[in-house]
Amino acid sequence: MSPRRRTTAASGSTNREGITLLEVLVACGILVVGLASVASVMPAAGSRLAQATFEDRAAAAAANAYAELVNRGLMAGDVFDTGKGQASIGKACYFGAPAISQTMASLPQNSPAFNLLAPASSTVVASRIDVARGFDLKDDLSFIQLTGDTPRNGFMGNGTGSRDYRQGMCWWATVMPTAAAPPAGWDLATWTQATAPGAGAVVSVAVFKKPGDGKVIPLTSMGGALFEHSTSKFDKLTNSNNTDNKLTGAIDEQDRKRFLPGCSYVLALPPAATLPPQWLKVTSSWTNPGRSQAGGVGALVEDAATRESFVVLDLNPLGVNAANYLSNNGATLTVLAFENLMRVDHYTVSLD
Repeated sequence: MSPRRRTTAASGSTNREGITLLEVLVACGILVVGLASVASVMPAAGSRLAQATFEDRAAAAAANAYAELVNRGLMAGDVFDTGKGQASIGKACYFGAPAISQTMASLPQNSPAFNLLAPASSTVVASRIDVARGFDLKDDLSFIQLTGDTPRNGFMGNGTGSRDYRQGMCWWATVMPTAAAPPAGWDLATWTQATAPGAGAVVSVAVFKKPGDGKVIPLTSMGGALFEHSTSKFDKLTNSNNTDNKLTGAIDEQDRKRFLPGCSYVLALPPAATLPPQWLKVTSSWTNPGRSQAGGVGALVEDAATRESFVVLDLNPLGVNAANYLSNNGATLTVLAFENLMRVDHYTVSLD
């Protein structure tokens, strides 16, 4: 009997070492796509981180402002500068960051805001707070570069005072009595009663990313909370020209982004001194690019003349008096807008 022969089927795969060039190229392609995806989100992540940092610092500035208001007795009736007589009667008062107050001081005398807001008593505010540095967030030291590579702290008073801080995030406050709406021509006795200790008031603290300019802007009502401002004109405010009372032209896209961005705030100004100014939130704003046909024929092309810009405001703080803030037969709402404004906190208080 012959022995049985054992056979083994040939294997379909063979053992090998290393990887092929094609596999290396595919792996590199996948790696490049992944790294490009990560790199594409880094700018957005950095922007979000910077925004979160500013929001955190703004909350700290608002808390510091409220502490200053309480501890230094600034929520009091004597901050209203009745020493100016009839010129200040029936007006809400403001105080805070010097740069913002200087912007207010440059308002044209025919501006609605000039007729509704007055500076707080400078003697009272100056005696209770360090005006030179009391309205800024003190967390960013100022440094002086030496001849070498190591900087050192900057000090106020030509090196003789306390440490100096960079002027960045700051706050500005308005105080508005909640007594019956002040009719035009309130006499001093009635106004003194409305601002006496124990009288009600609303103190609003506005926090700015940094000091900036402001503008009085008439918005055209489109019905409800929607307003158009593409064809409006505005009073230009500058710190260097206190006599500028000219209308400077139509608002463009750059001004919309500066003064009316979404999630910012504006101060609504009633047409008469029968109602106080009121802070309103800008819930959104955008610009529709203009379109026209060159020569009346052909494809639509960009046309700045027909560009429309819109802003949506939260009108709830105006309450039942919303219509009374509109002028020109209900067609125009005039607002005071600031650049770099991040948040506004409100406090209902009894004046000290």
